[in-house]
Amino acid sequence: MNENLRTVVFLLIAVVLAALTFATGWLLGPKARLGEDELLGSLQGTLLFPDFKDPLAATSLEIVHYNEQTGDRTEFKVAQVDGIWSIPSHENYPADAKAHLAAAATELIDLKIIGVAGDKRADHALYSVIDPTDKDLAPGTPGVGMKVVMKGDKDKTLVSMIVGKEVEESPGSRYVRRAGQDVVLTVKLGTKELSTDFGDWIEKDLLKLNPWDLREIYIEDYSIDELQGQVLLSDEFKLGYDGSADPKWKLLANRAFNREGQWEDVKLAADEELNTQRLDAMQTALSDLKIVDVARKPAGLSAELAADKSFFDDPEAKMSLMQRGFFPATVEGKVGIFSNEGETRVLMQDGVEYILRFGGIAGSDGGAAKTEDGKETDDHGVNRYLFVSVAFNPSPITKPKLQPLPTEATNQDAAETPKKEDEPPKTDPPAEDAAKPEAGDKADLEKQRQRIEKENQREQDEYDAKIAEGKKKVAELNARFADWYYVISESVYDKIHLGRGDILAKKVAEDDKSKPGTSNLPMPTDALPPDAFNQIPSGAEKP
Repeated sequence: MNENLRTVVFLLIAVVLAALTFATGWLLGPKARLGEDELLGSLQGTLLFPDFKDPLAATSLEIVHYNEQTGDRTEFKVAQVDGIWSIPSHENYPADAKAHLAAAATELIDLKIIGVAGDKRADHALYSVIDPTDKDLAPGTPGVGMKVVMKGDKDKTLVSMIVGKEVEESPGSRYVRRAGQDVVLTVKLGTKELSTDFGDWIEKDLLKLNPWDLREIYIEDYSIDELQGQVLLSDEFKLGYDGSADPKWKLLANRAFNREGQWEDVKLAADEELNTQRLDAMQTALSDLKIVDVARKPAGLSAELAADKSFFDDPEAKMSLMQRGFFPATVEGKVGIFSNEGETRVLMQDGVEYILRFGGIAGSDGGAAKTEDGKETDDHGVNRYLFVSVAFNPSPITKPKLQPLPTEATNQDAAETPKKEDEPPKTDPPAEDAAKPEAGDKADLEKQRQRIEKENQREQDEYDAKIAEGKKKVAELNARFADWYYVISESVYDKIHLGRGDILAKKVAEDDKSKPGTSNLPMPTDALPPDAFNQIPSGAEKP
């Protein structure tokens, strides 16, 4: 065979192979791009993930969002870590996820295919089903979807898909495609449970307290001069609360730190009163204190706090505190943690006292913060660190009223009590019966003592049980709070962190805007040198 003929034969073979390849792709392409035994025309009405049958089989959920403007990916994952539902993307913070994950799984478990929108990769941008985990994505790439991956035991993939935009002509329906397949499908799918918002997967109510059980609020208004190493004392307030009384709020103490470096009691002026509106708002904010983020404390610090031990010799712990606006210091002989913006103590009727220390700015979430009804707040998404600890204070728990035990002497005293004028005279018993009342009196006395002892024991046992229950709750809460710095919104901080101008109000007309100021003077007797925060000796933490 000459060279020209050989060339012609090779060309004919190439054309035939190309034709066969095209025909095979045309005939089998959709099937190859789908699962086994699936044909493009028979997908309608079938399950998107037929092997996913039990929502409780899900052990993890990962969701990836893509920001077209910045090219950033937001990855959120909730999973079982060492048998505990946790959020790996937030340092394994405990998740209240079992019910939420089951709800998310229920959205996906019987997901039926409504129709086929297309089977070409070129159409993915049109339906917003481009995979956000694609490493080649450039900032500003349009048509990127949300990736959802749900796994079960032994890391078995139960669901893996890209969720696209809503179908315009069918509200509630969305374009989706299975990861690794080109075919774009439509399904009825709600995305409420497929949230990457940290707050949607946790117990957001941090304190979980009943506002009606509140008994006292103690406010220490001070700040930290970081350059001078000083705690700037200002004001102290103690407020009592009784929801059944009128008025509900009472001012129990009002002190200011004067120019001589001493605390002095401050009396309300004739035209001053408690600002009950601000106090009510603070009470509401405390009962619904939402967290927006968390940061894990160093292991040494969290362990020492949980065990109520000193951490002042731990450089990592001190640095971690100071970076967030909290400082170990000694003030008025007390060694403890002080914060940039003072602290508020909240005492409940069960003796649990929450100590809230307000630290530095924790950054912004990237936009104006919104309330639950969607209205924007004025804090522009600014957040603040919060250090929470708990102490036990038994003062609100009513002490047992123990009755004194009667004795023969007390009975004799009662017998010798002068009779009233209108009381008829008593006659002495016959001589032969004189011994009987004495024996009867002793028996009655013993019965009376036993009854009172039993009643006293019941009162004491009830009191002891309340004390034990309160201490147990404090230990559990401290163990829960010990590992974390919490982050709250600035708007919530403003409602809880009250100063003199917030607690007290003028009784005069509204056009009088004057407010009493604060001294904000440094404390001269315990002034700390600039390096004092690194030289605090070991000691008990301020409760």
